[in-house]
Formats: sequence, structure tokens, C-alpha cells
Amino acid sequence: MIPIVVNLVDVLFTVLNRRNKLVPELAKSDFKIWDDKASAGDPFISASKTDLPFAHRDDCWTTSNSIRDRIKFEQDASVNFLFSVLRHNKDEAL
Repeated sequence: MIPIVVNLVDVLFTVLNRRNKLVPELAKSDFKIWDDKASAGDPFISASKTDLPFAHRDDCWTTSNSIRDRIKFEQDASVNFLFSVLRHNKDEAL
């Protein structure tokens, strides 16, 4: 293992409300970063909102006999995930 000191880290995240809808109207001051249970103060060099489109095109499922009793759960979980993150007329999934 080679120790490396890192002074800058990009953190990308999405904020959802209790109804799993995007919360786009947030500012830098709405966030706090904690490091080892201690506040990191105001570590932000910059904070910006992106409107990057989401594209999901690959999903691999096994349909072997060992998984057949769980395939409905996997299908439902995939559909729920996609509907919670896809934005109408902006993102796509195939």
C-alpha cells in the first residue's frame, strides 16, 4: 500500500425528498461535511448544481432455477429505481 495525501475530492450526489423526488433548489450553505465525526468547517472550494442527463442501458439478470423465486423482486426493484431517478423528457433507460 502506498499512502497518498489528497487535498481535493469531488463529491457528486443527488438529494431526494421524502417522496423520492429531486430537490433541486439547494445552496452550498445547505450542506455540512463531517470528517471522523468532527465538522470539517466550510471545506467547499466550490459547489455547483449540474443538470447532467441520466442514461441507463444495461441490466443483466440471471434466470437460473436458483433465482426464479426472487426474479419478481429484482424486476420490481429495477423499475422502482428507474422511476425514482428518471426525469420526464430528460433522462432515458433501455
